[in-house]
Amino acid sequence: MAVEIVMPKLGMSMENGTVMQWHKHPGDPVEKGEPLVAVSSEKIEYEIEAPASGVLLEILVPEEGVVPYGTVIGYVGQPGERANTAMEGKLEAASASAAPGSELRREDRIKISPAARKMARSAGIDTSSLVGTGPGGRITVEDVQRAMADASLPSGIAGEMRALDVAGPDAARGTGKAGVTGTSAEPTMATGETTTTEATSGMGAFSGAEKASSHGPKWLPEDAGNISRVPLRGMRKVIAQRMQNSLLETAQLTLTARADVTQALRLLRELAQEWGEEKKPTMTDLVARAAIAALREHPEMNSRFVEGQVEIHSLIHLGIAVALDKGLVVPVIRDAGGMTFAQLSAAIRMLSRRARDHELDSAEMAGSTFTVTNLGQYGVEWFTPILNPPETGILGVGRAEDAPVYCGDVLERRTLLPLSLTFDHRVVDGAPAAQFLAMVKRGLEHPLDLLVG
Repeated sequence: MAVEIVMPKLGMSMENGTVMQWHKHPGDPVEKGEPLVAVSSEKIEYEIEAPASGVLLEILVPEEGVVPYGTVIGYVGQPGERANTAMEGKLEAASASAAPGSELRREDRIKISPAARKMARSAGIDTSSLVGTGPGGRITVEDVQRAMADASLPSGIAGEMRALDVAGPDAARGTGKAGVTGTSAEPTMATGETTTTEATSGMGAFSGAEKASSHGPKWLPEDAGNISRVPLRGMRKVIAQRMQNSLLETAQLTLTARADVTQALRLLRELAQEWGEEKKPTMTDLVARAAIAALREHPEMNSRFVEGQVEIHSLIHLGIAVALDKGLVVPVIRDAGGMTFAQLSAAIRMLSRRARDHELDSAEMAGSTFTVTNLGQYGVEWFTPILNPPETGILGVGRAEDAPVYCGDVLERRTLLPLSLTFDHRVVDGAPAAQFLAMVKRGLEHPLDLLVG
């Protein structure tokens, strides 16, 4: 009997999941327990394992398909076995319930991924005119994007662009290998303010009116074979939406300062010897501890701007940004202010490992009141962190560097750590934000106080 492959619920708040990648094709043999399909929610990616040994009988939801949790996305069974899919039942029911003489809409009969259909509807693209390049002729997001790009080009050029895509990069570069004569248009990107040489080799010329009416850059046809389009999906798409919304919906300002962490580094080395290599604390741990101490004294920074109101939290739920191969996640340490330094260090280490191993639940990435992000390990000195809405503040940490510093009248070699505080100016003014950053700096320069505080 065929076994269902079901979209799991990845966290309490999940409503829909996205099929990211099928590792097998229909008919391929599978072993029970091997990774079969990668799915994702907003910020969690998960590998669904084969529920049984046999072959992949059928894929019901293609890559990029978005469906509610609990939906059957495919079947595993024995060779030659037929899956009684729920999809077939739904189509039969729809046909039976239709009015006499009516038919299912043509759009519903077209093989197209849900994401592609949604994109086409938003852009006003007629899906019946598209040629699918996906499995079995299915229309994909890339097909819709190409149609959207064609629609933005001057009349007559869109068809030539499609011909160049088929002819390949040699034709696009104008080498003549595919029967297309080269053009003389320079530069390769034209704007309404830039004059280009007319392209006259069988493509027709851009008229002066078309040039004058162009808004923003337009790629010329000879670049068609050198452009690859990568759709935003899964974690990357969520990050893109949230970061753009963050900049659009908040009043962000960034303050910077350098902290002398010479003593702090000495303390970290001593603790590493005492605690052991596996438990040794990091500079991120110490910065987090300093931020917690400052948040206690400046509760307005431990707040969230929600629906026109400022929510000031008595508990500090600290977010620690963790970079992954495909994006960024922010696991949350709950009630971080109630922890000792050793407990805080262990919590950061544990959550960072779980994040890198893709083991975090969505609940472990929700509810933060302040975030710390460290790019020092990548050689970055200064940067402008983007707020993690609806939080009021985020603290960025750069690379520590040695520099000559006057200590009184004596010039000494000290280690300085760059700090960047981004805050929401709707909630906090510049002066209190500067006082908060100064307190973080002071804590890092007197690290022993952080251990007993």
